[in-house]
Amino acid sequence: MIENDGSLQDEPTTAAQAAAQAQEMAHPKRNSLSPRELLRRLSDKPAMSTAQRERGETRWGLAAVVVLAVLGLVAASIYIFTPGQARFTAYFDEAGQIKSGDSVRVAGVPVGAVKNVSLDKDRVAVEMSIRRGVFIGEDSRADAKMLTVVGGNFIDITSVGSKPMKGDMGKDSTSVPYSLTKTFSLVQPKLEKIDVTPLRNMLVEVHDGFDRHPGALRRNLETLASMVKNINARQDEFGSLLNLASEYTSQVAVDGDIMTTLAQNLADFVTEFQTYGVRFAYVLKRLADLLERVKGVVLEYDTTIDPLIRQMRSAGSSARC
Repeated sequence: MIENDGSLQDEPTTAAQAAAQAQEMAHPKRNSLSPRELLRRLSDKPAMSTAQRERGETRWGLAAVVVLAVLGLVAASIYIFTPGQARFTAYFDEAGQIKSGDSVRVAGVPVGAVKNVSLDKDRVAVEMSIRRGVFIGEDSRADAKMLTVVGGNFIDITSVGSKPMKGDMGKDSTSVPYSLTKTFSLVQPKLEKIDVTPLRNMLVEVHDGFDRHPGALRRNLETLASMVKNINARQDEFGSLLNLASEYTSQVAVDGDIMTTLAQNLADFVTEFQTYGVRFAYVLKRLADLLERVKGVVLEYDTTIDPLIRQMRSAGSSARC
């Protein structure tokens, strides 16, 4: 009985231990690590063999080549097929200082730029990029023009035609502002006809003059320097004169209304004088007729009445005596 009781008590203990072992095998306990130990394990990479290292470097190299190829294709496509831009080529006899970046204009309005200038056999190909939507007729012209007197160029496109241009623009439809080749070819015959003897003789005479009067040039330069010095010394007087003129101009500007009123009054007077001029002339004419008649009376008095009066006066004097 005692043995049986002991065996019965051992069986539950053995079954509990087996269950605990099964639970541990199904859910193993994780070893608790400190934060420092965890960081160390994460940062320390496992050692790699030479083959693994070479395979990793190969993969990275291939990835870099693929990325660079894709970026190159994207850049080339953007350069060739610029978004919102259309390209066409115009052929010129010569470059005429046209370069990449020069403005392209239609009716004076910038619509694009020159992208490339290259030599194509006996002509110059100018590739232009123009904003989409700008109409370029089939009979259009492209003329290279100077932007300013000191330099700079742009291409002026004259759009002609009802249909859009298809293809490139030939040399017959382009021009440059000037051609050095043509200029030299035109100047050369004229230079050959020039007689340089007078010029040579003049230079010889100038040289002889300097030899005979070595100090003449120096004296002339000194005289010129003295004149410049005097002008600089009298800058204040010249400035005062300019200030006085400026004051007069300012005063005239201030009194502009008065002068305008005076001019208007003078114009009104001239108009009134012209209106009454005819009447005044008529009055003068009638006065002249009156004076003419009075003149006749006066002459009659001198020739007839005055002698009669004198005779009567003399007769009266004789009677008194």
